[in-house]
Amino acid sequence: MTRYFVETNVLAGLTYSHDRWHRDVKPLYQNNTLYTSEFVIYEYCNQRRQDPSIVSDPSQLSTDLDAENGKYQHIAKILEDRVPFFDKQIRQLQREGMTVERVVDAFIDHFEIRKQAEPQIRSYFQEYFSTRELTDRNARRAVQDLRDLILWAAERNKEILMENVKIRESAYHQMDDEREVIEAEIGLGEWGMSREDLQWVLDAIYMMQQGLLDRFVTGDKNDVAQFKHTLTKEFDIAVLYATEEFYSDDLVERPEEESIKTIDNTKSKTADN
Repeated sequence: MTRYFVETNVLAGLTYSHDRWHRDVKPLYQNNTLYTSEFVIYEYCNQRRQDPSIVSDPSQLSTDLDAENGKYQHIAKILEDRVPFFDKQIRQLQREGMTVERVVDAFIDHFEIRKQAEPQIRSYFQEYFSTRELTDRNARRAVQDLRDLILWAAERNKEILMENVKIRESAYHQMDDEREVIEAEIGLGEWGMSREDLQWVLDAIYMMQQGLLDRFVTGDKNDVAQFKHTLTKEFDIAVLYATEEFYSDDLVERPEEESIKTIDNTKSKTADN
């Protein structure tokens, strides 16, 4: 059983079946042990808009696992807030000639669905209208039902994840030597690694040094994965970019069902390694 450190984007992908990283990281949950840190949990489900993104002392981190703030809330809010405004797209499709494909394309554009998540969205609408007449009322109902199903599944997935992902205390404030190496070899800020990401990267390196793991997975291609060769050279830790490591074109499923089924089926396989 392989042990991975996962960051906020990976947890979001395991939570939301319409998320851009869902298909990429879903296989990661099978037959592996996942670790993360308090700082990642803070970003994932605790950080509110007014809260700082950089917390110098981990003792100040709020890590209430039942909270629904952070990236968890951000993704849900986008989905909830944009549904009422989809009526405009439906009215336009009525004038232009409504088809299932046009409804799907309008949904993907309106909700800014990334291409990685498009297959499961298309699968949902195609199955929905395989037994229903394509009308403006049913198109609105399909979108509302999809929203409700995704949010219901996300709540369930988050609960299961918090029961099974191994959460360790953050230690980034103790990693002065490693911080100096990253600042010297990669840089911090606009042209280097962001200071927010630095905190969880240092946590991952710390866990590697403690013998808990030897690799971490990120969905952040532009701000962490691009530095993977330097991180591996300096700290002997494997940095995996989710799409390159786990992606499969075979993973096309209904958003509201398969992620739940997968996580439920693998729940018993996440015992301590």
